Amino acid sequence: MVAIEPVDPRSAVALALLKEAALEAGALYPDLIPADAPLPTNPPAQEGSAYFVAFLDGTSVGCGAVRRLDETTAEIRRMYVLSSQRRLGIARALLQRLERAAKELRYTVLRLETGNRQRAAMALYESCGYTRIPPFGEHLNDPTSICYEKLMQENIMFDHVKFGVSDYAASKAFFLKALKPLGVTVATEWPPKGVELSAPQGGCSLCLFETKEKPAHLHLAFTAANRGQVEAFYRAALEAGARDNGPPGLRPQYHANYYAAFVIGPDGHNLEAGCHQAEA
Repeated sequence: MVAIEPVDPRSAVALALLKEAALEAGALYPDLIPADAPLPTNPPAQEGSAYFVAFLDGTSVGCGAVRRLDETTAEIRRMYVLSSQRRLGIARALLQRLERAAKELRYTVLRLETGNRQRAAMALYESCGYTRIPPFGEHLNDPTSICYEKLMQENIMFDHVKFGVSDYAASKAFFLKALKPLGVTVATEWPPKGVELSAPQGGCSLCLFETKEKPAHLHLAFTAANRGQVEAFYRAALEAGARDNGPPGLRPQYHANYYAAFVIGPDGHNLEAGCHQAEA
């Protein structure tokens, strides 16, 4: 069974895998990497970054990391799986876990680099939706570098959702307070009574406008990056005047890690904040 766990980048298990990756790179690029080149190391854990190790039946077999480039962009680094454990889906599982971590850290663009002799890695990245880009950053002057990029919001179904409310001022105030723990703010406002709400770098927005028609009851589910955000949403919504419709907790009838909270907001809408990740 494969388990992918966060680790300290300077831990023994992380450095042992990094050593194996360096030795393999030296054998693959003997004309570029001197045999006596010093082994690489990892910097301490940094804000906006994450480091993971894959374990197969308790034995470490692979690693990968997310490193911050700027506010919206991160780089996937240290992707490696022991040669004896390849073709088991471990690299793909690692990449998927790194992408989830990047989303949790609110990155919207992922970049990565591999070498031009690493055909299997190139095939993996291209099969996972990464597209070729010119070399970037420290890879600019490396003739062997093959670089890729992926927009993390490319699979969002909706651009925005818009619905009418009976009391514009009250509904606007409620949603801003209830969704503040999720990073939601006013993106734009239009006269006479309309507003668009969105999270920073959000790919989907919520639009409200006042109407005299009786709004139909909706179920609106908002994405939370972690379980703490679910709990903060629930508290904020109740403080803003919502009615409890299900406190924070696991909903295993949906899946094992479905952690959510529900409230009834203005006009009777069922509002949910949910997180699908296992507890860190």
